[in-house]
Amino acid sequence: MIAIPQQTQPSRHQGFAHSQGESAHHDLWPVAGAYVPAFGPTGVTLRDVVNKKDGTLTNMSPGTDYVIGDDGYALHFDGGIQQYVTIPDLSSLWTTEATVVIWLRLNTNIPTESGETGAWNFGGASNSTHYPWTDENIYDETFLLTRINAGPSIVDMTQWHQYAVTTTPGAGGWNLYQNAMLVTTSTGDASATFHTTPLIGKSTGSFYLDGDIASVLFYDRVLTPNQLQHLYQDHLAPFRRKANYGLLSVPAAVGGLSIPVAMHHYTKNIGAVA
Repeated sequence: MIAIPQQTQPSRHQGFAHSQGESAHHDLWPVAGAYVPAFGPTGVTLRDVVNKKDGTLTNMSPGTDYVIGDDGYALHFDGGIQQYVTIPDLSSLWTTEATVVIWLRLNTNIPTESGETGAWNFGGASNSTHYPWTDENIYDETFLLTRINAGPSIVDMTQWHQYAVTTTPGAGGWNLYQNAMLVTTSTGDASATFHTTPLIGKSTGSFYLDGDIASVLFYDRVLTPNQLQHLYQDHLAPFRRKANYGLLSVPAAVGGLSIPVAMHHYTKNIGAVA
C-alpha cells in the first residue's frame, strides 16, 4: 500500500502552509507586513505574521468582531461605534516603492453617514481616505502627501474583494486597483510616505470603516498587475514559505475555517460593476 502524505490545511487566520509544498507564485514573497486576525498574548488581535508588529484593537470584542470571512476569519468594523486597529509605523521597511493589498467587504456601496466612510490612514496627506465618500467616489492618500480622487468603485464593495495601491516615483507611478483591475493612476511621490500612527478601520479625523477586513499585506516594492492578479486568485500565496517548508506559527481561533491545499488555485468571481 502506498502511503499518501497528510496535508496541513492553511488559511489566512492560521497563517501557515502545507509543509511539503510552496506557493506557485514565488514573486509574492516576502511581504513587509501581513496582518491577519488571530489570537495574541492578550486576546484577539490583528497579527503581523511577518515581523510580529501586531496591531492594537480599539472598541472591539472577540465575541462579536472576530467573524467568519470567506476563507478564514475577519475583523468586523462597526462604523457607528468607532472601531479601529492601530499598527506600528512600517515606513522603515521601504523607501521609494511600496504596495498595500487589502481583502475586505463593506456593508454598503454608498454610505449615507459621513462618519462611516473611513478606511485606513496609510499616507501623509492632511485629508482623509474615504472608501467611499457619500458622493460614491473613493478618496485615497495611501503613500502620498496629497489625496487622490479615484472616482467611483468598479466592483460591488459589499462582496469580498481586493483593494490594492502601488507607488513608485514619477508620472503614472501611483496606481489603485480593485480585484486586480486598474481604477485610476496618478503621479507617485519621490518617497512612499506612511503615517507615523497607521490605523486600519479609521481614517484621519473621525471617519470609520463599516465592514469586514480579512487581511492587509504590505510589500517593499511595486507589485505588477500580473502579480496582483495572482494574489487575487490565490490569497494564501504570501503565507507559504519560500524555503525550508517550515510552518508560520500563528495561533488560530478554536473552530477556525481552513482551506484544503488542493484549492489554493481557486479563482473568485470579479465583483459586478458598480
